[in-house]
Amino acid sequence: EEAGTASESDTIALRRLVHRSIERVSGDIESFRFNTAIARIHELVDVLGRFPARGKNAAEARREAVRVLLLLASPMIPHLTEEAWEAMGFEGLVSEAAWPEADPSLLGREELVIPVQVNGRLRAEIRVPAEWTQEEVGQTALRETAVQAHLRGREPKRLIVVPKRIVNVVV
Repeated sequence: EEAGTASESDTIALRRLVHRSIERVSGDIESFRFNTAIARIHELVDVLGRFPARGKNAAEARREAVRVLLLLASPMIPHLTEEAWEAMGFEGLVSEAAWPEADPSLLGREELVIPVQVNGRLRAEIRVPAEWTQEEVGQTALRETAVQAHLRGREPKRLIVVPKRIVNVVV
């Protein structure tokens, strides 16, 4: 791909982040966790700043992300978001716009990166589908080359799989 061009997977990743941000910032604001909400907004700003300018559906994804960003930030910085809302050409006032709703189909992660520890030390990372069972994740971790090297042919005493977080192998 040409530099500065968003692939389809880049665009989907941005849309997923936007919809996860809607869900998380909404929950943070409802729970009065404003610092956490602002941190999540910063995360979205950082990713949006690195998002390539061109590509299939890139402009639409960027516009959606900016619109959601302004809506999510509006309770904390109303004057700035009203100015930006108008500059972007959105209709009406940001303060009167409907709060965004997360699309459930974009909330899940297709793939997870799971760290694998052997006796408490990080030895590998595995990429697995988000829908895999603990058993599938554990077996994949045990097949990892770096884990096999530390097992040295022995069976692990214990295999602890924390769902969607980490795998611990105790030798």
